[in-house]
Amino acid sequence: MAVVGAGKMGEALIRGLLEAGALGPERIAVTTGSRERARQLADQLGVRAAESNADAVRDADVVVLAVKPQQVGPVLDEVSRDLRPTQLLISVAASVGTPFIEKRLSGAVPVVRAMPNTAALIKRAITGIARGSHAEAAHLEIARAIFSAVGRVVVVDEKHLDAITGLSASGLAFIYVVIESMAEGGVKMGLRRDLATELAAQTVLGAGAMVLETGSHPALLKDNVTTPAGTTIDGLLELEEGGLRNADQVGGAGDTARPRAAPGLGRKPVKDSRRIRERAWYRRPHGWAQPSHHRHAQGSAGGRQRPRGPRVLGRSNPGGTRPRDLAAQPGALATQGWDTGEPGLCRLVARVVRR
Repeated sequence: MAVVGAGKMGEALIRGLLEAGALGPERIAVTTGSRERARQLADQLGVRAAESNADAVRDADVVVLAVKPQQVGPVLDEVSRDLRPTQLLISVAASVGTPFIEKRLSGAVPVVRAMPNTAALIKRAITGIARGSHAEAAHLEIARAIFSAVGRVVVVDEKHLDAITGLSASGLAFIYVVIESMAEGGVKMGLRRDLATELAAQTVLGAGAMVLETGSHPALLKDNVTTPAGTTIDGLLELEEGGLRNADQVGGAGDTARPRAAPGLGRKPVKDSRRIRERAWYRRPHGWAQPSHHRHAQGSAGGRQRPRGPRVLGRSNPGGTRPRDLAAQPGALATQGWDTGEPGLCRLVARVVRR
């Protein structure tokens, strides 16, 4: 096997295959952007550092193309004469479709496109794979076996891979923001940051495991946690008010990625500056405010002028004291008029998350 562009994802695949015993290190050739990096992988993993991309793919049965999307075209031009129809080319370059790749090759080389995520580094990835026009079921099974070494694998039509890019590849970053925001809410309630982060991360991990292992719909699992007149419903209502269910951002990630990687092959991204500007506003109890970096960028003529002021996360803010200052003082939340009962704290965490 040859791994062309053995960065973090390529290294994760190699480590997964070696630890699973699927391949010996002597049967893997790698290339990277620098000779030093290739030698480092050779020393650490025992793989062969190839002299060039063409040298790496020439004798390989499977070629994994793990370069950046903008490098796919030049790399394919370099190795196209060395690739044969008896080989399998697997591309993990985001948003680059199999038609683009197949047009760059001189023969009918089987191509499988894959979209893993960076959780492959800890063997917890979810990878979507789709075959090109020259690939057969046997080629998909080879790709499935490779990516099973670093997590779960789903086989889909290629038209769905852009959605997978936005949902599970970019989606990790979305969940990191949720974890960070939940932890911030915990800190505001008096927890140490490391403890709040651990609690938030394990909560997200447990929620995902419940969905996968029980097979139950997330709405049903949510209802099982939500008791009548309980604390959970207060937080859920805050999330609903903040528009957490808006899926535009998730779909937009995959939709705007394609044109950047393969100009002319993807849909042109919609650039609506007014809509982006409106999303920058957030609601305060007594009006609206906008992040300071947006105010500085727009100046006096940028967008609608609304009351400025510090971001408020609670029901009230007597004296204009910032929540972060209150959180640092024992008992300050209660003495300053904040709702510190259990339902109030649930609302506080939910407000942090939805913003």
